[in-house]
Amino acid sequence: MPDGQEEAFVRRLLSEVVTPRGRLIVCGYGSPRSEQAPHPVRRLIRAYGFESEVELEREAPEGGGPIIELAVLRAT
Repeated sequence: MPDGQEEAFVRRLLSEVVTPRGRLIVCGYGSPRSEQAPHPVRRLIRAYGFESEVELEREAPEGGGPIIELAVLRAT
């Protein structure tokens, strides 16, 4: 997703793709081996004015830092 278009894309998915009361799972992946943090989807979702039903961050199996973070949004 090109920078600056994420919020519009999430809003479009929630209004045009996800069924009413359905859920959208937004994920960000990283790689501790490559010293790349996951995309900060939880922070971004909150900045867009959404409240997540679930937020999650998980460590890589081999350790070294987070490998994924996600936010679950409910469509209206």
